[in-house]
Amino acid sequence: MPEGELRRHKRSTTLKSGNIVFRDGTCVVPCRIKDTSVSGARLELRLWHDLPDQFKLAVPMGETHECQVVWRKNLEVGVRYVDLEEPIAEATNREETGAQLLKRVDSVMHLIDELRSEMDLIKKEIQSQL
Repeated sequence: MPEGELRRHKRSTTLKSGNIVFRDGTCVVPCRIKDTSVSGARLELRLWHDLPDQFKLAVPMGETHECQVVWRKNLEVGVRYVDLEEPIAEATNREETGAQLLKRVDSVMHLIDELRSEMDLIKKEIQSQL
């Protein structure tokens, strides 16, 4: 992992085209999936759009994920895959196995790492302007 990299899951560059789908499928916004990990993706929009905080990400000839926006910056959006967390959330209503608990902890730690990385970028940007 590169120095300064705080993510728990390795990102892979994809540069695939995709579609952001919301309002029950009536709104479709094309995007480029710049990179992905097991828990989310970084999306680039061609134009600025007022996207909702939750939407579906559809990859032509590929998978579809329910997404939650984690961060926004210019024409880029960072999302986490909410649909991968649902089975874990359902398990909280029952007794969880150790493996399920570890999976939940890893998911939360990943979100914290994503936020920490974004805060570091903002801090560097502010410092460069001083």
